[in-house]
Amino acid sequence: MKILRRESYRRVPWRNGAGETEEIALFAAPDGSGDFDWRISMAPVLTAGPFSEFPAIDRILTVIEGAGLRLEWTDGVPAGGLDCLPGMPVSFPGDRPCKASLLGGPIVDLNVMTRRGRWQASVRRTSELSREPTAAHHLFFALEGPVGARVDGTEVTLSDKDTLWLSAPFPREVTLDGTWLDIQLSPVPPA
Repeated sequence: MKILRRESYRRVPWRNGAGETEEIALFAAPDGSGDFDWRISMAPVLTAGPFSEFPAIDRILTVIEGAGLRLEWTDGVPAGGLDCLPGMPVSFPGDRPCKASLLGGPIVDLNVMTRRGRWQASVRRTSELSREPTAAHHLFFALEGPVGARVDGTEVTLSDKDTLWLSAPFPREVTLDGTWLDIQLSPVPPA
């Protein structure tokens, strides 16, 4: 069990240089490249503009503050867009170029990024505990803190935007009280 407090999140510049993200958790690629196999971060989006591209990465974005944003693809593939509304996780390929427009002012989003073919993620807003049988990592992001937790008899209080990180083998007893983003990460089985 790890308790990740918001004040300890590492600040990292966006790949496109247009902003900064708070890195919550990262699982490094085993090849020593310095890349990640999965990463969870949160970032403010203050103005419209292009999103950073991440080759071979799948993304799940959840707006956690503000009215939302719209992503529009800029790669010439059939036109279309994706509305990202508060509390509703949306999935898209991180290597597809897109631009964002705000639906009513600045937002803050939570991003879960996984290396395609190695890891997969699920994200949902909830107040009920469930576990996917293939998950190797289970994170609880306090969406509307505080969130109270009890893990094998140890009591924990998560303030707003703190995270509880559990890894397999999982504790026998886990209870939570509040509303959180439930993030589960599973390795992709070999083909």
